[in-house]
Amino acid sequence: MARLVRVEGNGWRGIVHRWPKGSDPNREISIRLDNGETLVLPASLLTERADGSYYVAVGADQIREGETRGNAPVVIPVIHEELEIGKRTVETGAGVRIQKAAREEEQIVDLPLFHERVEVERVPVDRALDEPAPVRHVGETIVVPVMQEVLVVRKELRLVEELHIRRIRTETHDPQTVIVRKEDVTVERLENEEG
Repeated sequence: MARLVRVEGNGWRGIVHRWPKGSDPNREISIRLDNGETLVLPASLLTERADGSYYVAVGADQIREGETRGNAPVVIPVIHEELEIGKRTVETGAGVRIQKAAREEEQIVDLPLFHERVEVERVPVDRALDEPAPVRHVGETIVVPVMQEVLVVRKELRLVEELHIRRIRTETHDPQTVIVRKEDVTVERLENEEG
């Protein structure tokens, strides 16, 4: 199975041409570069990456020199990687279109209405008084005395009648139809025409 190996030192790329089975770190891996050249290096120089590719921290020239020297030690430089993080704005569409439409709806409004009317009842009394009678309240009724002076052998104050005034309160309902407005909103996403 061919595996992509990237050598960072000189920026070359290649694929694994021959990968012997086993776990021996000294087994030789054959890599065919993009330019057609083949390099042979020990498996211990390959570092597997998260994306499934491999990284070699040795330049192609160093590998070639190691091949010409036979079993001479290969110098492996220590490389420090730094992560650079950034962000960018990505257009996901051309925008949105919002449509708003008003509609009318009938609703029943039923509020209690109070009406008051005054009922006057004349109550004959015809009684003599020693002094004027005051206006008084009897429950919900206002009693207003009506007096007159009557000429007799002697003068006396006589209660002729009383007005009994009651307040009568009634509740009625007067349902009416009123128009209220409501708005419905629809949102349509517009796709970007460029892709």
